[in-house]
Amino acid sequence: MTQLEDILDNGTRFYSSLGLFFAGQGVLQYATVFLWRFHAKRYGMLEKREKVPKHIQRKFIFAFWEFMLSAALLASTCILVQIYG
Repeated sequence: MTQLEDILDNGTRFYSSLGLFFAGQGVLQYATVFLWRFHAKRYGMLEKREKVPKHIQRKFIFAFWEFMLSAALLASTCILVQIYG
C-alpha cells in the first residue's frame, strides 16, 4: 500500500496510516482506478496508474472482485434466510 501511495498520491499516506478499516477502503478506491479509466481521470491518476507495476495492479483488482463476490454472497444468504427461515 505504501509503494502505491508513493506513486499515485505523491507520498501522501492516508489509507495506510489510519488502520485496517481505512486501508480496506483504500484498496477498493485504488482498484477502481486500475479497473476504470473514468475513475482514474476523476481522481487525477490517469497517467500515474501506468507507473504502478502490473503485479501490484492485479492484486488490487483481485481484492476488489473478491470483496464484491463476498458482498453478493452475503446478500444472497440474507435473502435466502428471510425467505426460508
